[in-house]
Amino acid sequence: MHAYQSLNDGEAQWVTTDFFRYDEEDKILEHWDVIAEYAENTPSGHTSVDGPTEVVDLEKTEENKALVRSLIEDALMPGGNPHNLERFINPNKYIQHNKEVADGLEHFQKLARVPNRPLNYQDLVLLVGQGNFVATLCRATWTEGEKVSEYAQADLFRVEDGLIVEHWDCVEPVPPKRRVGQ
Repeated sequence: MHAYQSLNDGEAQWVTTDFFRYDEEDKILEHWDVIAEYAENTPSGHTSVDGPTEVVDLEKTEENKALVRSLIEDALMPGGNPHNLERFINPNKYIQHNKEVADGLEHFQKLARVPNRPLNYQDLVLLVGQGNFVATLCRATWTEGEKVSEYAQADLFRVEDGLIVEHWDCVEPVPPKRRVGQ
């Protein structure tokens, strides 16, 4: 679930990406979430949550999940090749809902292809999908100089004709681990 939240008449606005695991009786067994500040305007004029929501292409669910898994593992993790992004993302139609990245594959490539890129996906924790929508929860790192920060990275992708055409995300810092007794 990718949801907008407005608290205290808009005083605080958030976007939350939630993942739930259910049992056979539809009772929630586990829950993960990533919460980020809502962006009313991205560089291309979108919001953090606008765009299509209709689930189509149910028969392509597994194919679309495999595409997104390959994007994460083959292009965005250390050792991957970000020069292969065109294998996964439509170069003619890529809508971006990130508050810092404009529409178009070329803008995402600038971030992903920079030498010693700051953003690296470390672990693919969850991957779920239905039809043309696939969501992932990953552990990622952002490097600035000598400082490496760990993040929970939730991404939602919309797939059309075998390529990713739209992307939403939520990113939240992971607090440093505490030792017992601190």
